Amino acid sequence: MLLIAPAAFFFALAVVVKAIGPMLPVIIALLIVAAVGYGYYRFRTSPFTVRGGQEAEVLALVERAEQQQRALPKDFPSDAFFKAFERRGIVMANLPLVTYGVAQAIYAEEFLRTLPPMPGVPLEAERVYDIDYDRRTLKKGEEPPYRLRTDSQGRPTTLELEDYKVWLRRFVASTTNVEATVLHFANLFADCVAEPLKASMAVGGGAGDFTVPLIDLLPDGKRTLARMMTVLFDRKVRDWHHFSTVRTTYESNRERASNTALRLRDLALGVVLDPEAFSGTAREAVDAYLANTPLRALLLSAVPFAVPLAKRFEGHLIVARQGSGKTNALECLIAKDLEEVAAGRASIVVMDSQGLASDTLIGRLATLEAFSPGGALHGKLIYLEPDIEFPLALNIFDIGMHQMGRLTAAQREDIVSSAIEVVEFLFTGLLGGELSDNMTMLYRYLVPAMLAIPNADMNTFIELLDTDGGRDQVPAGFAKYRHHFSGLEPEVRSFLEQDYLKDVELVKTKAAVRRRLRAALADTTFRRMFTQPRNKLNLFTELQSAKVILVNTYPAKTYVEQFGRLILALLMQATRQRLEIDREQRMPTFVYLDECQDYIAREDRIARYIDKCRKQNVGLVFAHQRLANIESPKVLNALAGVSIKFSGVSDADASDLAAMVGSTAEHIKGLERGQFAAFVSGVTPHAVDITFPKSPLEDARRISGPAFAARRGEMRTKYATAYGSSNTANEPPIYEGTYSEARPAPRIVHHRPTAEDDRPSGPSDADDYDPLS
Repeated sequence: MLLIAPAAFFFALAVVVKAIGPMLPVIIALLIVAAVGYGYYRFRTSPFTVRGGQEAEVLALVERAEQQQRALPKDFPSDAFFKAFERRGIVMANLPLVTYGVAQAIYAEEFLRTLPPMPGVPLEAERVYDIDYDRRTLKKGEEPPYRLRTDSQGRPTTLELEDYKVWLRRFVASTTNVEATVLHFANLFADCVAEPLKASMAVGGGAGDFTVPLIDLLPDGKRTLARMMTVLFDRKVRDWHHFSTVRTTYESNRERASNTALRLRDLALGVVLDPEAFSGTAREAVDAYLANTPLRALLLSAVPFAVPLAKRFEGHLIVARQGSGKTNALECLIAKDLEEVAAGRASIVVMDSQGLASDTLIGRLATLEAFSPGGALHGKLIYLEPDIEFPLALNIFDIGMHQMGRLTAAQREDIVSSAIEVVEFLFTGLLGGELSDNMTMLYRYLVPAMLAIPNADMNTFIELLDTDGGRDQVPAGFAKYRHHFSGLEPEVRSFLEQDYLKDVELVKTKAAVRRRLRAALADTTFRRMFTQPRNKLNLFTELQSAKVILVNTYPAKTYVEQFGRLILALLMQATRQRLEIDREQRMPTFVYLDECQDYIAREDRIARYIDKCRKQNVGLVFAHQRLANIESPKVLNALAGVSIKFSGVSDADASDLAAMVGSTAEHIKGLERGQFAAFVSGVTPHAVDITFPKSPLEDARRISGPAFAARRGEMRTKYATAYGSSNTANEPPIYEGTYSEARPAPRIVHHRPTAEDDRPSGPSDADDYDPLS
């Protein structure tokens, strides 16, 4: 039995061989072909062959991309850049300086950078061959070692390699035509940034005295940012492969800002936050969404900002602590106004109580060489200071009454009303408090009487307050001037002849006012100044003639407030007289009151004065160091209501200042030296950070001590009287004089910014410096 099985096998084999004998060569040939085919299949589908083929395709794309990259211009063509903006209504002069640099940075990042290398992830033999292998062998929740997929030809590959090929194909497609590539990029960039640029120019005007971050000038910065990115995510832009690096970085920043994975369904559900839904400020949104992109530099770039002229007439408040750059800011504003003065288009008044030290406001202005012969401001300076030997010839009662006959009844009444208001303003300071009802009534009847007396001065006023005659007798002081009152209105004459002489309460009021005026005039300097019969300073005419009026109140010592209020009273008087000329003829005038608390801390009517100045093209600039300097809540409320408000860094007043300018206390505390949070009503949507350059006055050319002595002597001759001499009555009255012709003059501002040292809040030994010494 054991031999039967082998025999049967060989017999069957012999039968088969005999049957297929004629076909055996064919069968052997087919087997060989099959073996060769199978070997070729295994070779072509091996990871090494597949990788080689894919790498050959990629290398061909890389070579073409590099060839086209070399054909692109190395610098973004400026002509295409500027033409793209001109077609959108933005001229080159109005573009921020960084705009071209931003475009160049994005252009270089997109087209000129070294092409990224081919992904180096290996295709690991059979694991790549069978994609499902990883899925079967991975533990639950475990990620595969490589992101596996098949390419367009069904070949196993990796996601990285496929993404790389897609990127190369888009790059090649977008750079095939060099001219089209440049023009398309220029137009896309202009479309992206045109909206914020136009919006900032609408607010900033394209020119200005200081700079502001562009994003701060946008009415809705976060919405503008979102609209900018919408342009870059347009399908056509993506197909052209332009701005891909910006988009990629933006998506990464958005994911980080949203604190969630970036998925389309998340975006649709609002989980991923676009800039408009960002909870922070517009500037914080720029930092969050545009981090590590050139566009961030554009939106945070410093652009010029100018306050509209009409807003300057509505009042300006600057609050900044010592050392924060307040003086430098004032000097920058004044330097710009000096250009207008030189051109005959404006006048300025600067009043300060810090003396003539070389680092003070008045010290720098008073010694400018530009006021000397041949200078841009020659003939424009008026320098005033209280001096015991040369008292200023300032008389608030000298308003040209002998010319009243040339005026209408309404004009005369308006001038008298103005004089009454000025006296009330001045006496509030002289008498050291708010006027009682009896005092107010007294002044309103006595002022018309004073105006009727030739060469009346403060002594005349005190004489009229004489009560020595008692109830039944006419006081000698009143009797001395009684004959001048015949031309007064009947109601005024009746009051003077009846109530004024006989009312017991008014007699007591007269005595009290007389005593307080005597006390105020006990100071020799003040007494000599207030008893001048005529005004040698015609503020109305001077302000209409494009002048620089510097008022140094420091020599007044303990009477700084009274002297300052006297100048302000004369200014109010001149301002009121502008009612007689057309508004277009009223010379723009800017009045700078540094350490303004010295003059208005208790003046509750300041809001009314600000409004009156606005109508007469006069802008008041109030500067001080802290809100606590202002004693009266009414004054503080009036200052908070001005149209322009600048806040420097502050700790004590941070919350109140933030409320004034539309910012936050943390922001106010974090301001740097020379930086101000600013708000302009109707212009800026919120507080904007402005930065002033270095004061042009700091390095301006100055005159020597002897030259200043000569300049001071000239001012004394014009506006003061040597003690002992009489002031003649031949000076021109208020309504005489002509407006000076505007004359062109060169610019006097030449310097760029650095930090400056602010001065202390009160007078010091250094402040008493005199250029003559």
